[in-house]
Amino acid sequence: MNLKEANLKSAKTKLALLAALFSGVAFSSSVTVSPNEPSGKIRTIVSQPANKLFRVSISEIDGVLINNSNNAYWLAPGMHKIKLVPIFEHQTGTIKTTGKKSRTTHPLFELDVKEGRTYTLAAKLEGSRLYNWTAVVHKDEATK
Repeated sequence: MNLKEANLKSAKTKLALLAALFSGVAFSSSVTVSPNEPSGKIRTIVSQPANKLFRVSISEIDGVLINNSNNAYWLAPGMHKIKLVPIFEHQTGTIKTTGKKSRTTHPLFELDVKEGRTYTLAAKLEGSRLYNWTAVVHKDEATK
């Protein structure tokens, strides 16, 4: 086998590994629906509205990894399992997420989505430690 054949084989192996890796990863469009279909909307708060209430990032819906470029998703009515990652901001402007302990021990947040409703999600700090938080619905209102 010459160098050119070895490089081609290596490139094919890498491509096969990438394909295998991404074949198990779905994207948010596989769990979200169009706003024109019967749906409810979930979104995250964009600022800290109250003491001990913080922004979150939606990282997973119903076992599907989510692209974090959006903060709002339309879901079909019914029960959904949502994984949130809290974003704790200090008055100095420093942004901090929780460590590995919090992500592995916090249960998935279950939400019964109703048609025509918008749910604003947040993290509520239950004590002084960042790993001691709970996912909450900050607002439940009619979709505009």
